[in-house]
Amino acid sequence: MNMEKQVVVMNEKKAAEYLGFSVSALQSWRHRGGGPLFFKKDTKAVRYRQADLDRWIEEHLRTSTSVDGSGAAAVLASVELAEGRRGL
Repeated sequence: MNMEKQVVVMNEKKAAEYLGFSVSALQSWRHRGGGPLFFKKDTKAVRYRQADLDRWIEEHLRTSTSVDGSGAAAVLASVELAEGRRGL
């Protein structure tokens, strides 16, 4: 009996569908960074493991639109305070 966990691998079209984004969004993230982990099977064939896509989704969960994971909310708050927009 084979007890090894099966690894699900997708091409970029299937990965884009799985994430709900366009293929061009995945291509852009691969070029700029910030997207899910991927690997290249050869010089052209890009593949994504489902586990990596799921992990990427989990890493990008937010509880508020003001939280982006980079400290932008704190920067915005300090700018608003400096400009007197906070109503304190």
